[in-house]
Amino acid sequence: MTTTYKSDQLTNVDAVPMVKRQANEKGKLHAVFFSFTTHATLGLAIGETVEIARLPVDARPVFANIGGEAMSTAGGTAGIVIGDGTTEDAYLEEASCDAAWNTAFFNRPSRAGGVALAGDRSIVVTAKTEAWAADKKVVGSIHYIKE
Repeated sequence: MTTTYKSDQLTNVDAVPMVKRQANEKGKLHAVFFSFTTHATLGLAIGETVEIARLPVDARPVFANIGGEAMSTAGGTAGIVIGDGTTEDAYLEEASCDAAWNTAFFNRPSRAGGVALAGDRSIVVTAKTEAWAADKKVVGSIHYIKE
């Protein structure tokens, strides 16, 4: 016979007496949408950044997605990291954006997924490994809970 386990939250709901949810475990779902186009002739050099969004204190990111056109300039493998302006890969370690791409971030606790942010946060994309191609579109969204 297999055992069925419960999430931390359902365990608390079923406890006697019931354990109330923490403030950052409930609230309204918000979404931030963003887009940008790399410079028309220069693209984005290795190490250059784009601030794509700002999240408020106590926001609890639950999912984010970013994707775009092929960024390769045929000089290597174009890469992307996503961070908070201080730690360049705080939310996404390097991923390829060489060909048309789509990747999720804020989807693991080790990358701040589901964790209430201690302060206002900038969400910053950084070009890695190879410069990004010119005039290419990037789009995405960040979904978070906040009371």
